[in-house]
Amino acid sequence: MKSLVVRTGVALTMVATLAVATPALASAKGTFAAGLTATQQYRAALRTYNFDVTIIERTFRLSCAEALSSEKAALRAAKTVGQRYLARINYSEARAAAIAARQSALTALGPPPQPPVSSHSSAASTSTTTTAPNSNS
Repeated sequence: MKSLVVRTGVALTMVATLAVATPALASAKGTFAAGLTATQQYRAALRTYNFDVTIIERTFRLSCAEALSSEKAALRAAKTVGQRYLARINYSEARAAAIAARQSALTALGPPPQPPVSSHSSAASTSTTTTAPNSNS
């Protein structure tokens, strides 16, 4: 049970670090983005967002793998049905904690950046059509 508390604390610490560091890095990048086009800014923001999602997913998979290996070790060492039951309960709790940490990190990260609006699409929709004069008269 103590290892579950430690793992949960580590996961929550990583989530808190991501929640604090992501906006700070985004604001720091904003000072250097003055000379970039809207598309370049979007691509940079998307790269940062995807990197953060990758870190969150890796942390989640690592937590799940660690919980599974702890469960397997506890099941090998278990002598009674009650000990096996507790090992499975600890695994379920660790997995639930990893899912909650992942979900809160993704929520704190927010939605992905939206691509810039293209000015070409509005010009195409406002085009005018001309008709030929009537030659039947």
